[in-house]
Amino acid sequence: MADMQLVMILTTLSLVVVLHSSAKAGDAHEYRKMEWTALDSIDIPSLEFRKNDNTLVSLSDVLGDKMPPITIISFMAEWCKNCRYEAPFMNEIYTKFKDSGLELIIIMEYSTPEGASEFLKKYEFQMPVLFGELSLKDEARKNTTQHSKIRNAIKDPRKWGTPFHIVLDNVNSKRVGLIPGEMERDEIREFLEKKLNH
Repeated sequence: MADMQLVMILTTLSLVVVLHSSAKAGDAHEYRKMEWTALDSIDIPSLEFRKNDNTLVSLSDVLGDKMPPITIISFMAEWCKNCRYEAPFMNEIYTKFKDSGLELIIIMEYSTPEGASEFLKKYEFQMPVLFGELSLKDEARKNTTQHSKIRNAIKDPRKWGTPFHIVLDNVNSKRVGLIPGEMERDEIREFLEKKLNH
């Protein structure tokens, strides 16, 4: 009887260790360096997304007649843990650099209106927010989105691909910086400090 109890205790402990390891593996950050590339087939500023009232607006309409020195367009989803990791940093850089010429636009993709609203409220985003083409995870339609077309251009292997950041530099409009994952904190801070003369 004592041997059986010992076996059960050891089996339970093994299961706890496996589950804990799995949870930790799933909590991993996915930091990526910025890759500069030419996206000749995709005119980023002309891409259209939905406003809160469901009307379409292009990114260039949001940015206005004069392109800011640096624009970051960030695809996020409320269910994405890496987006939740990223949100405080996005607030940090927006607060620090917005008066020096940084514009940051959030695009909630694959997100329900309710979920997106809770996410935006929780992180108190002050930057403009638009909504992507899909308001939920739709396997059949996912590869038709503008978000997926941009990701496919750099062969981003992730299933849903959030967070995903696009960096536009008005001095070099032929190339865009792409970050398929969380931003490398020091890299982005240094980039913005240099570009915006901080």
